[in-house]
Amino acid sequence: MSTTSARRAPPAASATVARLSGVRVKGSARRGILDLTMPRGSFHFLTGPSGAGKSRALETLALTRRPDEGCAVELFGVDPWALDEAGRAALRRRIGVAGRDAGLIDRLTVFQNAALPLALAGAPPTARTDVAEMLEWLGLAALADRPAAELDRARLRALAMARALVAQPELILIDDALDDLAPDVAARVLGLLAALGQGEAAVVMTGRDPAAAGAAGATVLTLDDAA
Repeated sequence: MSTTSARRAPPAASATVARLSGVRVKGSARRGILDLTMPRGSFHFLTGPSGAGKSRALETLALTRRPDEGCAVELFGVDPWALDEAGRAALRRRIGVAGRDAGLIDRLTVFQNAALPLALAGAPPTARTDVAEMLEWLGLAALADRPAAELDRARLRALAMARALVAQPELILIDDALDDLAPDVAARVLGLLAALGQGEAAVVMTGRDPAAAGAAGATVLTLDDAA
């Protein structure tokens, strides 16, 4: 897979994929509020000291935590917390997440873990080709039949990335996941994220290399400086 042939998510009605407002962030010098609007075709990189609120912002967008008091989140034009759990589950299927906690299922194989979003979406058998291509691109093809429990940390991160991207999500959330990848794989993934962030997806990631993200075209936000 190359960044020039990166698959695009199908467009939806709203031009704004996500909106986050009132997120409290903190750094070594000051406290502030993060307001972030993520239209289709955008790529944001959040950086800052440990504990500044980067992961909290992504967890709120991923619907794995309720917004803190005074914070609001909007996804695909709706308030997800005004929906029932089935409605939020439908929104989550439009989001790809690779976090610090990979959240993989140890007993499933590498292939099964990567294919899980497609299986949950009821994708046809031909979608297996997409999974195989993604694993090949990330250097995991030879491990496809191995249980995820047997992978080292770098390969677990690569597998989490495969699972996050394979279903062509409209919102992509990457929390420090590049930091443990092999440098060549991390560079390829960053290029792919940049390409997806120029298409129909919105990409938000955190990490420790804002210079590389900026060079790839990301809008870099330093939470320590948020106001």
